[in-house]
Amino acid sequence: MLNQPTEAAILPAHETSIRGIMDNFERLLTSDLLPTAVVAQSVDNQWIPPELLGDVMKRGKSILDVQEKLERLARADYIRALINSPQVLVNRAFLYNNPLIFKDFTEESPDRDSFIALANSGAIVQFLLGERRPDDRPAALSNEAAANYTVLQEGWEAWRGVVNRARVHSARFSWDSDTENSEQLKQRLARKFTEGVMRLVTLEPQALSADLGIDLSTARDLRQHLATVTAHSAELAGSGELVTREKLYQKFIVQDGTTPAEGRYDLRKPHCGLTKQLIDLAYNVNMAAGVERLALTPALGMHRSILQEWRPPLRDPENRISAPELADLLSGAAFDFVQQTLYLQSFRDLTIRDVEKIRDSDEWLLYSKNLSELLASPFDMFENEESGAKALMDSYVGVLRKSTRVALKRPVATAPTTEPRDFAVALGVEVAGSTFSYCFGPTGPEIAVTGGALAAGAANVVVRLGVRGWNGMRRKRAWTAELDNRVQLMSGWVNSADEFWRDFLTRFEGVPGTDQARELLLTRHSAASMDREPGDDYSSF
Repeated sequence: MLNQPTEAAILPAHETSIRGIMDNFERLLTSDLLPTAVVAQSVDNQWIPPELLGDVMKRGKSILDVQEKLERLARADYIRALINSPQVLVNRAFLYNNPLIFKDFTEESPDRDSFIALANSGAIVQFLLGERRPDDRPAALSNEAAANYTVLQEGWEAWRGVVNRARVHSARFSWDSDTENSEQLKQRLARKFTEGVMRLVTLEPQALSADLGIDLSTARDLRQHLATVTAHSAELAGSGELVTREKLYQKFIVQDGTTPAEGRYDLRKPHCGLTKQLIDLAYNVNMAAGVERLALTPALGMHRSILQEWRPPLRDPENRISAPELADLLSGAAFDFVQQTLYLQSFRDLTIRDVEKIRDSDEWLLYSKNLSELLASPFDMFENEESGAKALMDSYVGVLRKSTRVALKRPVATAPTTEPRDFAVALGVEVAGSTFSYCFGPTGPEIAVTGGALAAGAANVVVRLGVRGWNGMRRKRAWTAELDNRVQLMSGWVNSADEFWRDFLTRFEGVPGTDQARELLLTRHSAASMDREPGDDYSSF
Protein backbone atom coordinates (compact mmCIF):
# COMPACT_ATOMS: atom_id res chain seq x y z
CA MET A 1 0.00 0.00 0.00
CA LEU A 2 1.43 3.43 -0.94
CA ASN A 3 1.01 6.85 0.63
CA GLN A 4 -1.92 8.43 -1.22
CA PRO A 5 -3.46 11.88 -0.75
CA THR A 6 -7.10 11.73 0.29
CA GLU A 7 -9.91 13.25 -1.76
CA ALA A 8 -10.39 16.98 -1.23
CA ALA A 9 -13.18 19.44 -1.78
CA ILE A 10 -11.92 21.77 -4.51
CA LEU A 11 -12.94 25.39 -4.09
CA PRO A 12 -13.65 27.52 -7.17
CA ALA A 13 -12.78 31.20 -6.83
CA HIS A 14 -16.35 32.42 -6.30
CA GLU A 15 -17.09 30.16 -3.32
CA THR A 16 -16.28 31.06 0.27
CA SER A 17 -15.81 28.61 3.12
CA ILE A 18 -17.82 29.43 6.26
CA ARG A 19 -15.86 27.32 8.73
CA GLY A 20 -14.21 28.99 11.71
CA ILE A 21 -14.88 32.60 10.69
CA MET A 22 -13.75 34.99 13.46
CA ASP A 23 -12.97 38.69 13.27
CA ASN A 24 -13.69 38.70 9.54
CA PHE A 25 -10.98 36.18 8.70
CA GLU A 26 -10.99 32.43 8.67
CA ARG A 27 -8.72 30.59 11.06
CA LEU A 28 -7.37 27.36 9.61
CA LEU A 29 -5.09 24.78 11.11
CA THR A 30 -2.36 23.53 8.80
CA SER A 31 -4.17 20.18 8.89
CA ASP A 32 -7.19 21.93 7.28
CA LEU A 33 -5.25 22.68 4.11
CA LEU A 34 -6.33 20.76 1.04
CA PRO A 35 -4.22 17.65 0.36
CA THR A 36 -3.39 19.20 -3.03
CA ALA A 37 -2.16 22.50 -1.52
CA VAL A 38 1.34 23.58 -2.51
CA VAL A 39 4.10 25.83 -1.21
CA ALA A 40 5.45 27.71 -4.25
CA GLN A 41 9.10 28.75 -4.02
CA SER A 42 8.57 31.38 -6.74
CA VAL A 43 6.75 33.65 -4.24
CA ASP A 44 9.79 33.70 -1.92
CA ASN A 45 11.15 37.26 -1.97
CA GLN A 46 14.72 35.88 -1.95
CA TRP A 47 14.27 33.53 -4.91
CA ILE A 48 16.16 34.44 -8.06
CA PRO A 49 16.79 32.21 -11.12
CA PRO A 50 20.38 30.91 -11.36
CA GLU A 51 21.15 32.73 -14.60
CA LEU A 52 19.93 36.09 -13.27
CA LEU A 53 21.73 35.46 -9.97
CA GLY A 54 25.00 34.96 -11.83
CA ASP A 55 24.48 38.19 -13.76
CA VAL A 56 23.67 40.14 -10.58
CA MET A 57 26.81 38.84 -8.87
CA LYS A 58 29.13 39.49 -11.81
CA ARG A 59 27.88 43.06 -12.25
CA GLY A 60 27.96 43.81 -8.53
CA LYS A 61 24.27 44.66 -8.49
CA SER A 62 21.56 44.12 -5.88
CA ILE A 63 18.47 41.97 -6.24
CA LEU A 64 16.54 45.25 -5.87
CA ASP A 65 18.21 46.51 -9.08
CA VAL A 66 16.70 43.71 -11.19
CA GLN A 67 13.29 43.54 -9.52
CA GLU A 68 11.33 44.13 -12.72
CA LYS A 69 13.12 41.36 -14.63
CA LEU A 70 12.90 39.05 -11.65
CA GLU A 71 9.15 39.53 -11.43
CA ARG A 72 8.73 38.63 -15.11
CA LEU A 73 10.67 35.41 -14.64
CA ALA A 74 8.95 34.41 -11.39
CA ARG A 75 5.43 35.29 -12.50
CA ALA A 76 5.01 32.25 -14.76
CA ASP A 77 5.51 29.91 -11.80
CA TYR A 78 3.30 31.99 -9.52
CA ILE A 79 0.41 31.90 -12.00
CA ARG A 80 1.08 28.22 -12.73
CA ALA A 81 0.67 27.44 -9.03
CA LEU A 82 -2.70 29.26 -8.91
CA ILE A 83 -4.03 27.40 -11.96
CA ASN A 84 -2.55 23.94 -11.45
CA SER A 85 -3.13 23.74 -7.68
CA PRO A 86 -6.46 24.25 -5.92
CA GLN A 87 -4.71 25.98 -3.00
CA VAL A 88 -1.43 27.87 -2.54
CA LEU A 89 0.06 28.47 0.93
CA VAL A 90 2.06 31.70 1.19
CA ASN A 91 4.39 32.73 4.01
CA ARG A 92 2.77 35.77 5.63
CA ALA A 93 5.79 38.00 4.94
CA PHE A 94 5.85 37.30 1.20
CA LEU A 95 2.39 38.84 0.84
CA TYR A 96 3.75 42.28 1.65
CA ASN A 97 7.51 42.10 0.96
CA ASN A 98 7.34 40.65 -2.55
CA PRO A 99 6.10 42.99 -5.32
CA LEU A 100 5.41 39.93 -7.47
CA ILE A 101 2.37 39.31 -5.26
CA PHE A 102 1.31 42.63 -3.78
CA LYS A 103 1.31 44.58 -7.04
CA ASP A 104 -1.88 42.66 -7.89
CA PHE A 105 -3.78 44.07 -4.91
CA THR A 106 -2.62 47.66 -4.55
CA GLU A 107 -5.45 50.24 -4.59
CA GLU A 108 -4.78 51.16 -8.21
CA SER A 109 -4.43 47.58 -9.52
CA PRO A 110 -7.20 46.42 -11.89
CA ASP A 111 -6.63 42.91 -10.49
CA ARG A 112 -7.39 43.83 -6.88
CA ASP A 113 -10.98 42.57 -6.83
CA SER A 114 -9.92 39.28 -8.41
CA PHE A 115 -7.13 38.77 -5.87
CA ILE A 116 -9.68 39.42 -3.10
CA ALA A 117 -11.97 36.79 -4.67
CA LEU A 118 -9.11 34.27 -4.60
CA ALA A 119 -8.40 35.14 -0.96
CA ASN A 120 -12.10 34.79 -0.11
CA SER A 121 -12.25 31.33 -1.67
CA GLY A 122 -9.20 29.95 0.14
CA ALA A 123 -7.26 29.55 -3.12
CA ILE A 124 -4.56 31.66 -1.44
CA VAL A 125 -3.88 30.95 2.24
CA GLN A 126 -1.64 33.07 4.47
CA PHE A 127 0.70 31.09 6.74
CA LEU A 128 1.18 32.81 10.10
CA LEU A 129 4.02 32.06 12.50
CA GLY A 130 3.53 33.77 15.87
CA GLU A 131 0.95 36.28 14.61
CA ARG A 132 -2.67 35.87 15.65
CA ARG A 133 -4.24 38.10 13.01
CA PRO A 134 -3.55 38.53 9.29
CA ASP A 135 -2.89 42.25 9.85
CA ASP A 136 -0.51 42.06 12.83
CA ARG A 137 2.10 44.72 12.04
CA PRO A 138 5.50 43.19 11.13
CA ALA A 139 8.54 44.16 13.15
CA ALA A 140 10.47 44.87 9.93
CA LEU A 141 8.44 48.06 9.46
CA SER A 142 9.98 49.58 12.58
CA ASN A 143 13.26 50.27 10.74
CA GLU A 144 12.66 53.12 8.32
CA ALA A 145 16.33 53.10 7.35
CA ALA A 146 16.09 49.60 5.87
CA ALA A 147 17.01 49.38 2.19
CA ASN A 148 13.67 47.81 1.31
CA TYR A 149 11.53 49.94 3.65
CA THR A 150 9.64 51.67 0.82
CA VAL A 151 8.77 48.31 -0.73
CA LEU A 152 7.66 46.96 2.65
CA GLN A 153 5.51 49.99 3.41
CA GLU A 154 3.79 49.87 0.01
CA GLY A 155 3.16 46.15 0.30
CA TRP A 156 1.92 46.38 3.88
CA GLU A 157 -0.59 49.12 3.14
CA ALA A 158 -1.88 47.11 0.15
CA TRP A 159 -2.21 43.98 2.30
CA ARG A 160 -4.09 45.85 5.04
CA GLY A 161 -6.52 46.99 2.38
CA VAL A 162 -7.12 43.35 1.36
CA VAL A 163 -7.65 42.29 4.99
CA ASN A 164 -10.25 45.04 5.44
CA ARG A 165 -12.24 43.85 2.42
CA ALA A 166 -11.66 40.10 2.16
CA ARG A 167 -12.30 37.12 4.39
CA VAL A 168 -8.64 36.15 4.43
CA HIS A 169 -7.77 32.52 5.14
CA SER A 170 -4.93 32.33 7.66
CA ALA A 171 -3.30 29.11 8.87
CA ARG A 172 -1.37 28.33 12.05
CA PHE A 173 -0.27 25.14 13.75
CA SER A 174 -2.50 26.02 16.72
CA TRP A 175 -5.01 28.76 17.51
CA ASP A 176 -5.95 27.51 20.96
CA SER A 177 -2.49 27.76 22.51
CA ASP A 178 0.40 30.07 21.63
CA THR A 179 2.67 27.72 23.56
CA GLU A 180 1.61 24.75 21.43
CA ASN A 181 1.94 26.81 18.26
CA SER A 182 5.48 27.87 19.24
CA GLU A 183 6.44 24.28 20.00
CA GLN A 184 5.14 23.13 16.63
CA LEU A 185 7.06 25.92 14.89
CA LYS A 186 10.18 24.85 16.73
CA GLN A 187 9.83 21.15 15.97
CA ARG A 188 8.38 21.24 12.46
CA LEU A 189 10.19 24.25 11.00
CA ALA A 190 13.13 25.52 13.07
CA ARG A 191 14.64 22.16 14.02
CA LYS A 192 13.91 20.61 10.65
CA PHE A 193 15.56 23.53 8.83
CA THR A 194 18.64 23.07 11.00
CA GLU A 195 18.67 19.37 10.19
CA GLY A 196 18.24 20.13 6.48
CA VAL A 197 21.21 22.51 6.47
CA MET A 198 23.28 20.00 8.41
CA ARG A 199 22.55 17.37 5.75
CA LEU A 200 24.01 19.53 2.98
CA VAL A 201 27.47 18.20 3.85
CA THR A 202 26.29 14.68 2.98
CA LEU A 203 25.44 15.58 -0.64
CA GLU A 204 27.33 13.24 -2.96
CA PRO A 205 29.72 15.07 -5.33
CA GLN A 206 29.00 12.74 -8.25
CA ALA A 207 25.28 13.56 -8.11
CA LEU A 208 25.96 17.26 -7.51
CA SER A 209 28.15 17.30 -10.60
CA ALA A 210 25.38 15.76 -12.74
CA ASP A 211 22.55 17.85 -11.28
CA LEU A 212 24.30 21.23 -11.25
CA GLY A 213 26.29 20.84 -14.45
CA ILE A 214 29.64 21.38 -12.73
CA ASP A 215 32.79 19.28 -12.95
CA LEU A 216 33.49 16.69 -10.28
CA SER A 217 36.39 18.65 -8.79
CA THR A 218 34.16 21.70 -8.27
CA ALA A 219 31.45 19.48 -6.78
CA ARG A 220 33.92 18.08 -4.26
CA ASP A 221 35.12 21.57 -3.38
CA LEU A 222 31.49 22.66 -2.94
CA ARG A 223 30.82 19.83 -0.52
CA GLN A 224 33.92 20.79 1.44
CA HIS A 225 32.55 24.32 1.72
CA LEU A 226 29.17 22.95 2.80
CA ALA A 227 31.02 21.29 5.67
CA THR A 228 31.91 24.81 6.83
CA VAL A 229 28.24 25.84 6.58
CA THR A 230 27.29 22.77 8.60
CA ALA A 231 29.94 23.48 11.24
CA HIS A 232 28.69 27.05 11.67
CA SER A 233 25.12 25.79 11.98
CA ALA A 234 26.21 23.29 14.61
CA GLU A 235 27.97 26.06 16.51
CA LEU A 236 24.81 28.21 16.49
CA ALA A 237 22.62 25.32 17.57
CA GLY A 238 25.10 24.30 20.25
CA SER A 239 24.95 27.76 21.80
CA GLY A 240 21.15 27.64 21.88
CA GLU A 241 20.61 29.97 18.91
CA LEU A 242 18.17 29.31 16.09
CA VAL A 243 19.74 28.51 12.75
CA THR A 244 17.92 30.89 10.40
CA ARG A 245 18.29 31.61 6.72
CA GLU A 246 19.10 35.23 7.53
CA LYS A 247 22.06 34.24 9.73
CA LEU A 248 23.42 31.90 7.06
CA TYR A 249 23.01 34.62 4.43
CA GLN A 250 24.98 37.07 6.54
CA LYS A 251 27.81 34.61 7.10
CA PHE A 252 28.10 32.96 3.68
CA ILE A 253 26.12 34.90 1.06
CA VAL A 254 25.74 38.68 1.34
CA GLN A 255 28.34 41.41 1.58
CA ASP A 256 29.41 42.22 5.12
CA GLY A 257 27.49 45.14 6.59
CA THR A 258 24.46 44.58 4.36
CA THR A 259 21.19 42.77 5.01
CA PRO A 260 19.73 39.81 3.10
CA ALA A 261 16.82 42.04 2.03
CA GLU A 262 19.25 44.21 0.02
CA GLY A 263 20.38 41.16 -1.96
CA ARG A 264 24.01 42.27 -2.36
CA TYR A 265 25.83 38.99 -2.84
CA ASP A 266 29.56 38.63 -2.18
CA LEU A 267 31.54 36.91 -4.93
CA ARG A 268 34.53 36.69 -2.58
CA LYS A 269 32.67 34.21 -0.38
CA PRO A 270 33.24 30.63 -1.61
CA HIS A 271 30.52 29.16 -3.82
CA CYS A 272 28.27 32.05 -2.87
CA GLY A 273 25.70 31.49 -5.63
CA LEU A 274 25.35 27.72 -5.28
CA THR A 275 25.30 27.93 -1.48
CA LYS A 276 22.49 30.50 -1.64
CA GLN A 277 20.43 28.35 -3.98
CA LEU A 278 20.87 25.24 -1.83
CA ILE A 279 19.91 27.12 1.34
CA ASP A 280 16.85 28.64 -0.40
CA LEU A 281 15.77 25.24 -1.67
CA ALA A 282 16.18 23.67 1.78
CA TYR A 283 14.21 26.55 3.32
CA ASN A 284 11.20 26.23 1.02
CA VAL A 285 11.16 22.43 0.95
CA ASN A 286 11.32 22.49 4.74
CA MET A 287 8.27 24.76 4.97
CA ALA A 288 6.26 22.46 2.71
CA ALA A 289 7.35 19.38 4.67
CA GLY A 290 6.51 21.15 7.93
CA VAL A 291 2.87 21.55 6.92
CA GLU A 292 2.88 18.15 5.18
CA ARG A 293 2.15 19.51 1.72
CA LEU A 294 4.04 19.56 -1.58
CA ALA A 295 6.81 22.00 -2.50
CA LEU A 296 6.48 23.52 -5.96
CA THR A 297 9.94 24.47 -7.23
CA PRO A 298 10.28 26.92 -10.15
CA ALA A 299 11.00 25.61 -13.64
CA LEU A 300 14.08 27.87 -13.82
CA GLY A 301 15.42 26.92 -10.39
CA MET A 302 17.01 23.98 -8.62
CA HIS A 303 14.86 20.86 -8.48
CA ARG A 304 14.19 19.30 -5.10
CA SER A 305 16.02 16.12 -6.13
CA ILE A 306 19.31 18.02 -5.73
CA LEU A 307 18.87 17.70 -1.96
CA GLN A 308 19.25 13.92 -2.40
CA GLU A 309 16.40 12.98 -0.07
CA TRP A 310 16.68 9.37 -1.10
CA ARG A 311 16.73 7.39 2.12
CA PRO A 312 13.29 6.54 3.53
CA PRO A 313 13.10 7.78 7.15
CA LEU A 314 10.68 4.96 8.06
CA ARG A 315 10.36 1.66 6.22
CA ASP A 316 6.67 0.98 6.64
CA PRO A 317 6.01 -2.44 5.07
CA GLU A 318 2.69 -1.16 3.70
CA ASN A 319 4.51 1.46 1.63
CA ARG A 320 7.10 -0.84 0.08
CA ILE A 321 6.95 -0.79 -3.72
CA SER A 322 7.34 -3.77 -6.02
CA ALA A 323 9.29 -2.88 -9.17
CA PRO A 324 7.51 -5.48 -11.37
CA GLU A 325 4.05 -4.42 -10.14
CA LEU A 326 4.75 -0.71 -10.67
CA ALA A 327 6.24 -1.40 -14.11
CA ASP A 328 3.23 -3.51 -15.09
CA LEU A 329 0.92 -0.69 -14.00
CA LEU A 330 2.74 2.04 -15.92
CA SER A 331 3.61 0.04 -19.03
CA GLY A 332 -0.11 -0.31 -19.78
CA ALA A 333 -0.52 3.44 -20.14
CA ALA A 334 -1.67 5.09 -23.35
CA PHE A 335 -2.03 8.84 -23.94
CA ASP A 336 -2.76 11.03 -26.94
CA PHE A 337 -0.20 13.46 -28.34
CA VAL A 338 -1.69 16.97 -28.65
CA GLN A 339 -0.36 18.59 -31.79
CA GLN A 340 -0.14 22.06 -33.34
CA THR A 341 -2.90 23.98 -31.55
CA LEU A 342 -2.63 27.68 -30.68
CA TYR A 343 -1.82 28.30 -27.02
CA LEU A 344 -0.36 31.01 -24.84
CA GLN A 345 3.40 31.31 -24.87
CA SER A 346 3.62 31.42 -21.07
CA PHE A 347 1.57 31.52 -17.88
CA ARG A 348 3.15 34.92 -17.26
CA ASP A 349 0.82 36.25 -19.98
CA LEU A 350 -2.15 35.77 -17.64
CA THR A 351 -3.44 38.33 -15.15
CA ILE A 352 -5.04 37.61 -11.77
CA ARG A 353 -8.36 38.58 -13.40
CA ASP A 354 -7.73 35.84 -15.96
CA VAL A 355 -6.92 33.37 -13.17
CA GLU A 356 -10.22 34.11 -11.43
CA LYS A 357 -12.17 33.50 -14.65
CA ILE A 358 -10.26 30.32 -15.40
CA ARG A 359 -10.82 28.87 -11.91
CA ASP A 360 -14.54 29.63 -12.19
CA SER A 361 -14.83 27.87 -15.56
CA ASP A 362 -16.32 24.46 -16.25
CA GLU A 363 -12.96 23.36 -17.65
CA TRP A 364 -11.08 24.12 -14.44
CA LEU A 365 -13.78 22.59 -12.23
CA LEU A 366 -13.60 19.38 -14.29
CA TYR A 367 -9.80 19.37 -14.02
CA SER A 368 -9.90 19.84 -10.24
CA LYS A 369 -12.52 17.09 -9.92
CA ASN A 370 -10.40 14.70 -11.98
CA LEU A 371 -7.32 15.64 -9.94
CA SER A 372 -9.10 14.87 -6.67
CA GLU A 373 -10.45 11.54 -7.93
CA LEU A 374 -7.14 10.37 -9.35
CA LEU A 375 -5.15 11.20 -6.22
CA ALA A 376 -7.73 9.39 -4.11
CA SER A 377 -7.16 6.18 -6.08
CA PRO A 378 -3.95 6.25 -8.18
CA PHE A 379 -3.86 2.46 -8.68
CA ASP A 380 -7.02 2.80 -10.75
CA MET A 381 -5.46 5.43 -13.02
CA PHE A 382 -5.88 3.33 -16.17
CA GLU A 383 -9.09 1.51 -15.27
CA ASN A 384 -11.54 4.20 -16.40
CA GLU A 385 -10.83 6.77 -19.10
CA GLU A 386 -13.51 9.06 -17.66
CA SER A 387 -11.92 9.42 -14.23
CA GLY A 388 -8.30 8.25 -14.45
CA ALA A 389 -4.97 9.55 -15.65
CA LYS A 390 -6.10 10.14 -19.23
CA ALA A 391 -9.13 12.13 -18.06
CA LEU A 392 -6.90 14.31 -15.87
CA MET A 393 -4.44 15.05 -18.66
CA ASP A 394 -7.22 15.72 -21.18
CA SER A 395 -8.96 18.09 -18.77
CA TYR A 396 -5.69 19.91 -18.09
CA VAL A 397 -5.20 20.51 -21.81
CA GLY A 398 -8.78 21.81 -21.73
CA VAL A 399 -7.72 24.27 -19.01
CA LEU A 400 -4.84 25.45 -21.23
CA ARG A 401 -7.28 26.03 -24.10
CA LYS A 402 -9.63 27.91 -21.78
CA SER A 403 -6.71 29.99 -20.47
CA THR A 404 -5.82 30.97 -24.01
CA ARG A 405 -9.41 31.95 -24.84
CA VAL A 406 -9.75 34.01 -21.66
CA ALA A 407 -6.53 35.90 -22.36
CA LEU A 408 -7.43 36.58 -25.98
CA LYS A 409 -10.72 38.21 -24.94
CA ARG A 410 -8.77 41.08 -23.40
CA PRO A 411 -8.41 44.29 -25.40
CA VAL A 412 -5.99 43.93 -28.30
CA ALA A 413 -3.41 46.16 -26.61
CA THR A 414 -3.11 43.77 -23.65
CA ALA A 415 -3.89 40.44 -25.35
CA PRO A 416 -0.95 38.00 -25.45
CA THR A 417 0.45 36.40 -28.56
CA THR A 418 -0.19 32.73 -29.24
CA GLU A 419 1.77 30.07 -31.07
CA PRO A 420 1.23 26.47 -32.21
CA ARG A 421 2.25 24.15 -29.36
CA ASP A 422 2.65 20.41 -29.04
CA PHE A 423 1.97 18.69 -25.71
CA ALA A 424 3.01 15.25 -24.55
CA VAL A 425 2.14 13.26 -21.43
CA ALA A 426 4.89 11.67 -19.35
CA LEU A 427 4.97 9.31 -16.39
CA GLY A 428 8.01 9.85 -14.17
CA VAL A 429 9.57 7.56 -11.56
CA GLU A 430 12.27 8.99 -9.27
CA VAL A 431 14.57 6.65 -7.34
CA ALA A 432 17.99 7.40 -5.82
CA GLY A 433 18.62 10.53 -7.85
CA SER A 434 17.58 9.22 -11.26
CA THR A 435 14.29 9.96 -13.01
CA PHE A 436 12.75 7.54 -15.48
CA SER A 437 10.47 9.30 -18.00
CA TYR A 438 7.93 7.29 -19.98
CA CYS A 439 6.78 9.81 -22.55
CA PHE A 440 4.08 9.67 -25.19
CA GLY A 441 5.37 11.75 -28.09
CA PRO A 442 4.30 12.04 -31.73
CA THR A 443 5.76 8.65 -32.69
CA GLY A 444 4.55 6.74 -29.65
CA PRO A 445 6.09 5.84 -26.25
CA GLU A 446 9.72 6.71 -25.60
CA ILE A 447 11.95 6.38 -22.54
CA ALA A 448 14.70 8.57 -21.12
CA VAL A 449 16.61 8.73 -17.84
CA THR A 450 17.91 11.95 -16.27
CA GLY A 451 19.72 12.84 -13.05
CA GLY A 452 22.71 11.33 -11.30
CA ALA A 453 22.09 7.93 -9.74
CA LEU A 454 24.20 6.55 -6.91
CA ALA A 455 25.01 3.06 -5.74
CA ALA A 456 22.23 3.12 -3.16
CA GLY A 457 20.49 0.67 -0.87
CA ALA A 458 17.02 1.47 0.42
CA ALA A 459 15.59 4.51 -1.33
CA ASN A 460 12.43 6.57 -1.68
CA VAL A 461 10.25 6.16 -4.77
CA VAL A 462 8.06 8.95 -6.18
CA VAL A 463 5.71 8.49 -9.15
CA ARG A 464 4.51 11.56 -11.05
CA LEU A 465 2.26 12.26 -14.02
CA GLY A 466 2.76 15.34 -16.15
CA VAL A 467 1.83 17.13 -19.34
CA ARG A 468 4.54 19.27 -20.90
CA GLY A 469 5.29 21.33 -23.95
CA TRP A 470 7.07 19.07 -26.42
CA ASN A 471 10.26 20.03 -28.26
CA GLY A 472 11.64 16.55 -28.73
CA MET A 473 12.59 14.03 -26.07
CA ARG A 474 16.30 14.76 -26.00
CA ARG A 475 16.49 18.38 -27.01
CA LYS A 476 17.74 20.88 -24.48
CA ARG A 477 15.02 22.19 -22.15
CA ALA A 478 12.43 19.91 -23.75
CA TRP A 479 10.82 19.45 -20.34
CA THR A 480 10.99 23.01 -19.03
CA ALA A 481 8.33 24.49 -21.29
CA GLU A 482 6.29 27.45 -20.10
CA LEU A 483 2.95 25.60 -19.88
CA ASP A 484 3.19 22.44 -17.86
CA ASN A 485 1.77 20.52 -14.95
CA ARG A 486 3.14 17.71 -12.82
CA VAL A 487 1.14 15.75 -10.25
CA GLN A 488 2.60 13.45 -7.60
CA LEU A 489 0.55 10.26 -7.76
CA MET A 490 2.15 8.06 -5.12
CA SER A 491 5.24 7.51 -3.00
CA GLY A 492 6.88 4.64 -1.18
CA TRP A 493 10.25 2.94 -0.83
CA VAL A 494 12.36 0.07 -2.13
CA ASN A 495 14.94 -2.05 -0.35
CA SER A 496 17.53 -1.70 -3.11
CA ALA A 497 17.62 1.04 -5.74
CA ASP A 498 19.90 -1.00 -7.99
CA GLU A 499 17.60 -4.02 -7.95
CA PHE A 500 14.60 -1.78 -8.50
CA TRP A 501 15.99 -0.27 -11.70
CA ARG A 502 17.09 -3.65 -13.03
CA ASP A 503 13.70 -5.30 -12.46
CA PHE A 504 11.73 -2.21 -13.49
CA LEU A 505 13.40 -1.69 -16.87
CA THR A 506 12.96 -5.35 -17.79
CA ARG A 507 9.23 -4.70 -18.23
CA PHE A 508 9.87 -2.04 -20.91
CA GLU A 509 11.89 -4.13 -23.36
CA GLY A 510 11.31 -2.97 -26.93
CA VAL A 511 10.29 0.59 -26.02
CA PRO A 512 12.63 3.13 -27.69
CA GLY A 513 15.21 4.41 -25.23
CA THR A 514 15.13 1.42 -22.85
CA ASP A 515 18.60 0.10 -23.78
CA GLN A 516 20.16 3.55 -23.46
CA ALA A 517 18.44 4.06 -20.10
CA ARG A 518 19.79 0.76 -18.78
CA GLU A 519 23.31 1.52 -19.98
CA LEU A 520 23.21 5.02 -18.46
CA LEU A 521 22.07 3.72 -15.08
CA LEU A 522 24.79 1.05 -15.04
CA THR A 523 27.44 3.66 -15.94
CA ARG A 524 26.29 5.99 -13.17
CA HIS A 525 26.21 3.14 -10.67
CA SER A 526 29.80 2.27 -11.53
CA ALA A 527 30.93 5.91 -11.45
CA ALA A 528 29.24 6.50 -8.11
CA SER A 529 30.94 3.45 -6.61
CA MET A 530 34.35 4.63 -7.84
CA ASP A 531 33.74 8.15 -6.53
CA ARG A 532 33.73 7.13 -2.88
CA GLU A 533 36.36 8.94 -0.88
CA PRO A 534 39.39 6.90 0.29
CA GLY A 535 38.59 5.17 3.53
CA ASP A 536 34.82 5.18 3.00
CA ASP A 537 33.29 1.99 4.32
CA TYR A 538 29.54 1.61 4.19
CA SER A 539 29.49 -2.09 4.98
CA SER A 540 28.19 -1.50 8.50
CA PHE A 541 25.15 0.50 7.35
